[in-house]
Amino acid sequence: MITENLSTLKIHKLTQAQYDRELAAGNIDENALYLTPDEEIDLSGYATISDVEELQTKVGDTAVSEQIASAIANKIDSPDTAFVGQVLSVKSIDEEGKIVWEATSPDFVGGNIVTDETLSREGAAADAKVTGDAIAEINSKLADIMYEEIVVSSFTNNIGNVEIGSTVTNVTLNWKTNKTPTMLTLDGASIDTASTSTSYSNLSIKSDKTWTLAATDERDAVSTKTTTIKFYNGIYYGVIDSGTTITNETIIGLTKKLQSTKSVTFTVTANAGQYIIYALPSDYDTPLFNVGGFDGGFSLNSTFNFTNASGHTESYCVWISDNAGLGETTVKVS
Repeated sequence: MITENLSTLKIHKLTQAQYDRELAAGNIDENALYLTPDEEIDLSGYATISDVEELQTKVGDTAVSEQIASAIANKIDSPDTAFVGQVLSVKSIDEEGKIVWEATSPDFVGGNIVTDETLSREGAAADAKVTGDAIAEINSKLADIMYEEIVVSSFTNNIGNVEIGSTVTNVTLNWKTNKTPTMLTLDGASIDTASTSTSYSNLSIKSDKTWTLAATDERDAVSTKTTTIKFYNGIYYGVIDSGTTITNETIIGLTKKLQSTKSVTFTVTANAGQYIIYALPSDYDTPLFNVGGFDGGFSLNSTFNFTNASGHTESYCVWISDNAGLGETTVKVS
């Protein structure tokens, strides 16, 4: 080491592996001291001073050289702010000849940031890279713990079930997700990830129509949900007066439910001279009736081509109660 001016003296702290690498690369500064952060300092192979006497000849001052040697021997734990990756420079020398050290960070050797390779050395502070890596690992584990896979919790349309024969022209779709997706598609087409609804107009939907929503999150998990407009012909029920001729208008005047099955439970009031009536598409299975816990009580009255309010014609079966004047009655059809 050649040190002509104490004010330029710098002490670098490197690991053995870092020093060997930089030495092989020709990046070692002969005008600086290089220290290993090992528990027992091995000065062999380092561009440093092995004893006070030799150091004194370089700096020309016994007191100063003893302080530098002491700093070397104590792994520069004073000032204790120094850690591997920092450089200690002589900031000043006070009136008593004591060195005032200045720590700077980071230290670049051969274009690489000098870093410690472990957080396990007792009494040593962690360098920025290792600390950063550790924090990154902790954050990654926290992210795993906190991660919640994306879910499309609801996806609906404002139409639902409609009567066969009608035409749907305007539709609004609404959806909710448990978090903002990174990608959102509707029937395969990308849409705004922040959106929660969309509307269509001037449509001409006359049969079942399904939309599919797919949401993707930051880990490429995908949640999908569908919503459908269904077209049904109705089932009808109510009461009629004794002697009523069953016509198209008779059925349209009853209570209507749009559904795909014959099953229903309903309550009506049949006054004196009135019968309970139930009508359904002919292609449904034969209905089974239960009134007040007793099976039966209904008979097939007629079958005819019924045209609904939307203009669709289909064969219907009409069933009528065997008795009139049943009062308030709950009927279960299955």
